[in-house]
Amino acid sequence: MSLSEISGVWQRLWEEDPLGDAENADRTTLVLWIQTPSGIYVDLRLPQRSLDLPRIKMGPSAIDGKGVACSNEEFMDVLSCQKSFAGVLNYEHTNPDSCVTIQSDKILANLNHNGPIPLSTCTWHRMIDSQPPTGSPDIGVCCASAPMGADGSVDIRETGHDASYAEGWHRLPKTSNGPYMALELMSEERKGYWVRAGNHFAYAVGRPLHNRLDEYNVSSLQDLSKMSAISMSEKAAIIGSYVCVAGSIDEESDSWIIHHSTHPELIGCELAGTSESQTACSFLEWKADELLEETLHGGNGSRVWKVVQLDGCEAPVKNRGR
Repeated sequence: MSLSEISGVWQRLWEEDPLGDAENADRTTLVLWIQTPSGIYVDLRLPQRSLDLPRIKMGPSAIDGKGVACSNEEFMDVLSCQKSFAGVLNYEHTNPDSCVTIQSDKILANLNHNGPIPLSTCTWHRMIDSQPPTGSPDIGVCCASAPMGADGSVDIRETGHDASYAEGWHRLPKTSNGPYMALELMSEERKGYWVRAGNHFAYAVGRPLHNRLDEYNVSSLQDLSKMSAISMSEKAAIIGSYVCVAGSIDEESDSWIIHHSTHPELIGCELAGTSESQTACSFLEWKADELLEETLHGGNGSRVWKVVQLDGCEAPVKNRGR
């Protein structure tokens, strides 16, 4: 058993919630799960309403996670529906004879449990979460639902361990063999994770440990966005204090371009560039062995990242060598 079996970039195809409700399955939300063999992962979920938002002026300084550009209540409501979480995955092969979940999911029960991704239990430890914590564990039973392609692409079925939902996932081609990068934020104030698989990346920084969201008894950010007693600026500061981006790396220019984000103003920006770039969110320098310092756009603060995994690639340091 190895986490490399499940590593790569996964895009969700559909979600049945509850299990078996195929007629009302969600097939429009963009869900990206980038998994590294180190165990570190980042997950970003943007509903269709978010994807349909008009492009706004790029604002690379939003990477600081101190707020989000928001012009009206409708815009705020859309942003509040976005989801993201990150942390460490625990992955274990599962004996079909002792798996309670497959007793409730006939499709999962009939899959090849010894295929390219055998019947396995995945536990996503959410070290950071854009939404208020639910208190429920995030555990799914997964299994390949089709043969694996020569490029590493494969489909899996994930069913909640309590059989409450099912999801279909597709691993993108040429992401299962790396290169891989996994960084963990070293900070007493925030937790964060930065991952790469193939030529795709994701970056997530959680809210400060003592943040204003804790002051409100809400079960979701959407509940917060509807509270009339809270000002627009306060809502924007709370919702925007968690930041996640995902994008791809151009092989020729080595540009880390953001395609999707919880902050619309970050779309189109370069996540890690040079100190002279006007559209780069930050630039990296080696601080010490296995430690990278990220200077945020405009010198507006810095973050120190610990290298957990660098396999087949280098960190996006462009100003000086290691």
